[in-house]
Amino acid sequence: MKRSWLAVAAAAAQACSPATGPVPGRPVDVELSLHETEVVPGTALALTLDRVVGDSRCPVEVMCVWAGNAEVQVSATLPGNALEAHRLNSFLDPRVFEVGGYRVTFRRLFPEPREGAPIDSADYRLDLSVEGF
Repeated sequence: MKRSWLAVAAAAAQACSPATGPVPGRPVDVELSLHETEVVPGTALALTLDRVVGDSRCPVEVMCVWAGNAEVQVSATLPGNALEAHRLNSFLDPRVFEVGGYRVTFRRLFPEPREGAPIDSADYRLDLSVEGF
């Protein structure tokens, strides 16, 4: 009897504890460097920033007619599933892809461009938001 009471108490405590992974309305932020793979906290979803396809964003100190766009390729994988490559954009569509019950959204690409200062590919960092649905 004592043993079953402990099991019920443990299950109740776990059910009441906050979710650690992304859930609807509570996204988790993930930052990736080039060729870096991160597993999204609380999930088995692994994301990799494969490459920056293009970066035409307007430099921060320049007044531009158009904000420009950064396009990246991100690979996503879950155990037992094939690797999926997705392209995301900072300004144009698509900005979001879905994989295995998760929605991955392009938030920001760092560093921001500066006039006359090319960005070395090793310096790029991609900020993504991952949310369950």
